[in-house]
Amino acid sequence: MNSASLANYVQVSKLIDEIGVGKTTFYTRWLPDLRIKKPLKFRGRSYVSDSEARLVREFAAVHPQGEQAIAAFLKRLHEQGEQSERSEQGAIALTSDMGVIEQGEQPTQLLEPPAWLLPLMQMLSDRFQQDPLANLRSLQEVSEAGWELPTSKLASLLELHPKSLGGMRTYRKFGFTCTKLSRQGREAAWKVERV
Repeated sequence: MNSASLANYVQVSKLIDEIGVGKTTFYTRWLPDLRIKKPLKFRGRSYVSDSEARLVREFAAVHPQGEQAIAAFLKRLHEQGEQSERSEQGAIALTSDMGVIEQGEQPTQLLEPPAWLLPLMQMLSDRFQQDPLANLRSLQEVSEAGWELPTSKLASLLELHPKSLGGMRTYRKFGFTCTKLSRQGREAAWKVERV
């Protein structure tokens, strides 16, 4: 995508500044109320189409008139079925050369994730499908076996940053008491006991 492709789009941050509404309010209240789909992201910036920006500006003009005017505006908008141009046309697609394809056009080639990204995607997928009790089971196993864990491994199981355990002699969480023993190499060793 290039600047020519964005000719019919307005940058969200500039639109927010123009209408004088907070970013959170814009994303959590205004966009859903106006039935505007999630803005298009490109190079770390969000964009809405010109027609969506026009709709937001109209809504901003009605806003100072009070709740009744806002309710009437939204009712009229929803009754007429006016939605943003992009909502009616459907999502746009990006081609491998980062050009924009409007609905009705046929893409020559849709983006495939690069090979280097596939292992990361798999790791994230595995991470989110992980057993939520896995850490507790691991802590239980460590406690039963009497093993000593280095600070980094213990912090990972307790869902903490290792520096959180730095100045502590004992730490309690999830029904386990962890006691700092001696140093083993660069890290302290910890004993885990079930409370």
